[in-house]
Amino acid sequence: MTAESPSPEGIRTYKGEERALRADRLGTTGLLLSVLAASAPLMVVAGVMPTTFGVMGITGQPLLFVILGVVLALFSLGYAEMSRHVHNAGAFYAYISRGLGGTAGAGASLVALVAYSAMQVGIYGIFGFEVSVICSTYLGLDIAWWVFALASVAAVAVLAWLKIDLNARVLGVLLLIECVLVVIFDVAAIAEPGPEGLSLHAFNPETLTGAGLGTALCFCIAAFVG
Repeated sequence: MTAESPSPEGIRTYKGEERALRADRLGTTGLLLSVLAASAPLMVVAGVMPTTFGVMGITGQPLLFVILGVVLALFSLGYAEMSRHVHNAGAFYAYISRGLGGTAGAGASLVALVAYSAMQVGIYGIFGFEVSVICSTYLGLDIAWWVFALASVAAVAVLAWLKIDLNARVLGVLLLIECVLVVIFDVAAIAEPGPEGLSLHAFNPETLTGAGLGTALCFCIAAFVG
């Protein structure tokens, strides 16, 4: 079997790989929805931004988002150009291996695996706790947080077992709901901004000071990455 020949299962391979993501399984729309959903806009608005404001005391957080947005826009140009030359479903592992070698690629993939796994465990806990509080507050049901956490683990496992294009559709629906909720929140906040009114002070570079600036920057990066 050559590097570019299809395998018996009809899966296109690259560089001697025997298995890869089936061609055209996940289209541009599905990929876009998956990436945007991973950014979790509702979690950013409801979790990341209030935490950065309240705990770190960095009022210039909106300016950090603008700066990081420009940096990521420049990064995306190179990333998109590399995608024309690296035909592999291995994400950053494939790109880093192509540019810096297999050792660097394997190291980066290990870091990503550990980091995302740790984050996933934390998200399950947060989800279980928040849903438990909501049920207790609004429905009068006292259900342990771990019940909802395990239920979410089971739901993710089922979706992972099914086809990836189905996952993209589910994520698309959830993303739409998130965006609608964020828009409603934004409209309400602008309509009733509070006694001090609306201000652009958060975009003043002088607000990017303080001991919590580095941590706030990490939170903002995480908000983009998801």
